[in-house]
Amino acid sequence: MKRIILILSILLACGISQASVSPEILSATKYASQRTGIPEWLILSIAHVESGFNPYAVNVAGKSYQPKTKEEAYAIIRNAILAGKSFDVGVMQVNSFWFKKYNIPYHYGLDLQNSFVMGAEILREEILRNGNNWLSVGYYHSKNINNIYTYYQKIRTISKHYK
Repeated sequence: MKRIILILSILLACGISQASVSPEILSATKYASQRTGIPEWLILSIAHVESGFNPYAVNVAGKSYQPKTKEEAYAIIRNAILAGKSFDVGVMQVNSFWFKKYNIPYHYGLDLQNSFVMGAEILREEILRNGNNWLSVGYYHSKNINNIYTYYQKIRTISKHYK
């Protein structure tokens, strides 16, 4: 927890803004926002917290990986599947549950635009279910009330730099 607070403090001191995000990220975010109605600043904030904007990020059962290539990410995903573990994929860290639910290939989540759209769609579902509030943002990440609160506080803090 101390590490997270330290990292957030450093990032806040650096003055994060949309200007410091790559044009590819901004374009994909804009597209996802137009498709779903979720504000760009909120999508950017979630991607920042979830993956640090790494389109190949993978998290397996709570352990984060930051591969540099799709091939590295595929290998991690394959191992997770073989081990029967839950995993999150891409810039928005979409959980394997969603890929199974909608019968979407996992590699789809390693594409920048696809990941932003899937993540924004999941958030939109939570907003429709729970209302347009920070609690819905927390539900994007977890169903555990303690995790929900911690998560939406992170997003809320980061979001001030993307508005």
